[in-house]
This record gives sequence, structure tokens and C-alpha cells, in this order.
Amino acid sequence: MTQALAAPKAHFLLGHLPELSRDHLGFVLDTARRYGDFVPLKFGRRTTVLLSNPRDVEDVLVTRQRNFTKGYFYRILGPLLGNGLLTSEGDFWLRQRRLAQPAFHRERINSYAEAMVRFTQQLLTSWRAGEVRDVHDDMMRLTLRIAMLEAMLLMTTIAQTWHLTLQPGHPIELHPALTLRPKHGLRMSLAAV
Repeated sequence: MTQALAAPKAHFLLGHLPELSRDHLGFVLDTARRYGDFVPLKFGRRTTVLLSNPRDVEDVLVTRQRNFTKGYFYRILGPLLGNGLLTSEGDFWLRQRRLAQPAFHRERINSYAEAMVRFTQQLLTSWRAGEVRDVHDDMMRLTLRIAMLEAMLLMTTIAQTWHLTLQPGHPIELHPALTLRPKHGLRMSLAAV
């Protein structure tokens, strides 16, 4: 007989979505602390698993990544985020990963680290003793700032590897949504440098 895994009590219709939406980080941390490294969570009718042990995460993302798909939530995010590394799978994902890989060489990471430290120090100088802050909001802003820098450095790395030419008739228009990609994509031709 299979024993059910321990999990927080879920809303009968929405599952764990209300708790997660109230406090993303707090919910995940508290759930991992109280229920362990492997916790089934419900979101509507869908069940997903919270993995907290780094070895399990590595097993899913690296060792046995071909045995797992990104699933329902990533398909929902696709139209919002585009078909990038986060949302794509299979051969297309592998091709994108190989294109982006030079940006993650040790030397590049070291240069990112300097910028991360500088951005973090700038954030900390804005904090005042006794002040009540939404640290989650601060961390999200810091992460976005670092991610934008990394995206710029990634594009620089790609431009050093490929000659990019903007295709006529496809102007760059920012999409008015939660995305950093142009409305109709950024159509460019690639030629080896």
C-alpha cells in the first residue's frame, strides 16, 4: 500500500494557489521546512511537486532532464515570455542553450559577480536602520536589474560570435506586457564572424 506524502492543507477548488499568491517565498520556505524535500502541491486540478533538496533538483534539471517536461505552467507562460530558454524544450532548447552558453563561462560569471555586488551595495545603501521594508520586493527588483544586465551581456556575447543584421520591414516595438521581448520578435539574420 502506498503512503500519501505529507502536504499543507489545500483549498478544495484552488489548491495551494491562495497561500502561494499571498506570500510566494514564505509559502515555499515554510512548506519545505514543515513537510520535507518532496511535497506534492495542488494548483486547481493540477498537481506539481516542490523539490527542496539540491540533489533532487540537480537530478531533475541535469541528470535526468530528458525524462521530464516543463509542463502546463510553462505552456501558459509561453505566449507571455516567448519561446526562450525558460519555456522551450527538446532540440530547440538545446540549440538556444548552446547559443547562450558562452555567456556563462567562468570569466563572464566573474564579471557578473562584480556587477551583482555593486547592485546589492547600492540597494543596501538605500536601507535605513529601523525601517520596515518589503525585502521580497527589494530582492525581486535586484534580481530584475541583474537579469537585465545579464541579458545585455548575453546579447553582447552573441554579437561577438555572430554578425547580426536587423531585417527590413520588422521595426522593434516593445510589447506592452510583462515581457522584455519586442512585440513581433527581433528578426535578425545570423552570419558567423
